[in-house]
Amino acid sequence: MKNVTARIRKENEIDIVFGIDDESNTVIYLNQSENLTLFENIDKATFLLVYLYGILIPNLREIYLTKEKKFIEELEGDFSKKIGVEVIKSIVNNNNITINEYTSRCV
Repeated sequence: MKNVTARIRKENEIDIVFGIDDESNTVIYLNQSENLTLFENIDKATFLLVYLYGILIPNLREIYLTKEKKFIEELEGDFSKKIGVEVIKSIVNNNNITINEYTSRCV
């Protein structure tokens, strides 16, 4: 994955659309974002920039670190197995491989 675009909306506070690429470059889509709070003395671009770097990214990082620890400790094996099964099913379906063909070559 090279980049991610996201829209975060918190009722009566913010509606922000932004993108982050694989080199941590960030863009805020001003035309699609809104400051819904009463910060009338701050221009839209400044507010969105402060919100993204001061509130949103630190919160997302904290959530990621919390979930990452749980994933590594509890779910990694199950997740790897699930992905493995999905990959095998996709290869079998995309290449019209029958069960007999698969089992005869795996044994």
